[in-house]
Amino acid sequence: MKCSVIFGDGTRCSRDVRDYPANGWCDPCGVWSRRHGGADPRGRKPPRRTSAELAEELQAAAQATSDACVDLDGYKNRPNVRFQGKMMEASRAVWWIANGDPGDAAILHTCHRGKEGCISIRHLYAGDNIRNVRDRVEAACSSQGERHWAAKISTADVAEIRRRYRPGTRWNPGNAIALGNEFGVSTEQITRIARRKQRLVA
Repeated sequence: MKCSVIFGDGTRCSRDVRDYPANGWCDPCGVWSRRHGGADPRGRKPPRRTSAELAEELQAAAQATSDACVDLDGYKNRPNVRFQGKMMEASRAVWWIANGDPGDAAILHTCHRGKEGCISIRHLYAGDNIRNVRDRVEAACSSQGERHWAAKISTADVAEIRRRYRPGTRWNPGNAIALGNEFGVSTEQITRIARRKQRLVA
């Protein structure tokens, strides 16, 4: 029989009832109640997973047969877990269980859920960082150019800077300083924009 306690976040305790069958509580919930003067454990924060419980969840995700996403409850962002003696993203641990050590490869997602942490093996594949960035852009998971949170100038400003830019010479300092003051960026950034070495100005 499973523990009947429902935690404050609405999730239910999944541990087996052993030492507190009269209450329908598992041992950790019963111990918590005893330590808090007999308080009802319902409404308390969910206890941390044991390493064995986490290993079971990762193993299940590595053997997933459904196309549904698989999440680790209790994480706000993509979860990191301890696996093979080091911390890594849970999705990487799942790939490792299913396919072996991915080495230098990045473990990427096909479900593109941003910071949410799907770990289903059916939604994972190995790739490199270039592919990862490309996937994020294609899935609108990252902002580029003037949509970026740190952008200070627009695409039209970039075109204007490139049209008006005059490089400096030994006898003429050019107009990078004046353009920098006008557009609110550094002289170096004006030069990089003009030479097409920078698109986003942050």
